[in-house]
Amino acid sequence: MSSGLAPPSLSSQSRVSASRYSVSPSSAPVQHGAISAGRVAFALILWVFGIATGGGDSLIVCLTGPVLLVVLIKLARIRSRLFTADDMVWLCVLVFFVVAPCQAVTRGVFASWITDIVYPWTDFARATLVVLVATVSFAVVRSQLDKATVGDRPRHRSAVLLGPLSMWALLAIAAASFAGYVQAFGGTGNVLAARNAKIASTELTGATVGFFCLGLLVAASTWLAALLRSFWHQKSALYASVCGAILLCALGMLGICANPFNLPRFVLLGAWLPVCLVLLGGLGRYWLVYTAALFGLLVLMPLMSLTTREGVTGLAELSQSDYSEDVFMIKDVDAFNTLVHSMKISDEEGYMAGKNTLAIVLFFVPRSYWPSKPIVGGLLIGGDIFKGMQTGGTDNLSYFVGGDLYLDYGFVGVALGFALLAAAWHSYGKYSPLVQGHDVASPILAGSVPILIRGPLGAVVGFFVCVVLGQVLLRMLLGRTAKKRLLQ
Repeated sequence: MSSGLAPPSLSSQSRVSASRYSVSPSSAPVQHGAISAGRVAFALILWVFGIATGGGDSLIVCLTGPVLLVVLIKLARIRSRLFTADDMVWLCVLVFFVVAPCQAVTRGVFASWITDIVYPWTDFARATLVVLVATVSFAVVRSQLDKATVGDRPRHRSAVLLGPLSMWALLAIAAASFAGYVQAFGGTGNVLAARNAKIASTELTGATVGFFCLGLLVAASTWLAALLRSFWHQKSALYASVCGAILLCALGMLGICANPFNLPRFVLLGAWLPVCLVLLGGLGRYWLVYTAALFGLLVLMPLMSLTTREGVTGLAELSQSDYSEDVFMIKDVDAFNTLVHSMKISDEEGYMAGKNTLAIVLFFVPRSYWPSKPIVGGLLIGGDIFKGMQTGGTDNLSYFVGGDLYLDYGFVGVALGFALLAAAWHSYGKYSPLVQGHDVASPILAGSVPILIRGPLGAVVGFFVCVVLGQVLLRMLLGRTAKKRLLQ
């Protein structure tokens, strides 16, 4: 490595950014075939695993078959050797709506769930059709939009090029965000407290500002990771060392705000996965992240369900909890369960004419300003399940956004809604800048996809929006003069 005393040139960074889009014609087809086969093989192995460890309900295996086919087709069309946000989408669909149902359903009953209601097969069929319509609509619109712009995508993606001084600015922004988050959430003691011991965010007047500060801290840490990789690739040892130390400081602050003992599991994923994927770079091969995801589902997620609520003492409760039973069962993945139950509500209530959609679109409006604001779908389903039940638990359940659209407008609403979501996804990828030639938008989206799909969307989309707004603010503050178009 060179000493790196001279700062890297912006022109060299631009060439590096542009070269990321070049593909060797001779090697691309072979690589693509192997990559496709690997992704499809992993999905099929996971599906067989779900059937082998499940209740053996052949009806649910057949009903979820078309969704599995969509997943396999989409995974086969991902060309990157690296793990992408598209990988996360189709893995989540596979786990939430194929593997988990195959494991959990036996003769119309969900095993180890909060209710032992026997659902008719028509409810399972309609719920599966909601997922199928949603995924097909999303996939088709995404494919058409991507085809329309694939030839000029690099030209229309701007690059934010950061100089060595930018790392100090990012550190200052991260420190200010950390201070703002701690102040908004009642001090260090409350920030570090387990979820069950925290002051509820609804009782804190600055909670919204606090969530934005956390999103900005995640965005700044991700940009620092991109800057570090840029210095490393350019063999600028001095700048890489300084940037690495600064990144460690930012991650230390992020670790205080978001760790396995104080925040929900899916928020942790949204906070840490973007930084990890950017840092891994070429090492973040899809098969490596797929394997880590399976380990996380079976081991880490159950453990963190206890630790995030109870702190360190939650580990002592593991042996007495449901998580110690059926170790091969994927736990806390009940998006399909609640979707099936919502078919019952749809039959009783009829179409809700936009109430659920309105709760999602206007998620940012506090209930204190709008007391009659519609509740999110998860609370609607949870309230119906817990109605009259003499048992503990929370009625704030997960709920797939396709169910919200179905409750409001039926299958037409699902198809149109996911077409709009596909357009929003496409626009997000197209207009998000490359930072030092590195795509930070896809890792940020990948980190939030699981909770956005698991839902309820109106209750969980806020954190992702805060991270995106953090990116926008960073671009305004740091990328104003360095913004350049690629492949001019």
